[in-house]
Amino acid sequence: MPRVFPRVLATAVRALTAVALFATVGFAQNVVFSGRVTSAGQPLGGASIGIAELGVGATTSVDGRYNFTVAIAQNAGRSVTLRVRAIGYTPKQAPVT
Repeated sequence: MPRVFPRVLATAVRALTAVALFATVGFAQNVVFSGRVTSAGQPLGGASIGIAELGVGATTSVDGRYNFTVAIAQNAGRSVTLRVRAIGYTPKQAPVT
């Protein structure tokens, strides 16, 4: 069974961390999480990506891209888990602070 490569998740986590940092510095009320999910360098459309603890997430488009918004007050600085799932692939998760 194919699997989503850890590199994909690591890239998503780096992008999410960068977005969270810039949003906090800019005093924004929302943080936009966006990125791209790939497998073996190819886009993975139809994958689910989200943060279950906050009840937010999205499904990737045909080109593997996703985008969802979280209110900063909703997270309040706690650590949460980003989860990526796709049919036929091993689910992956990573903590995001």
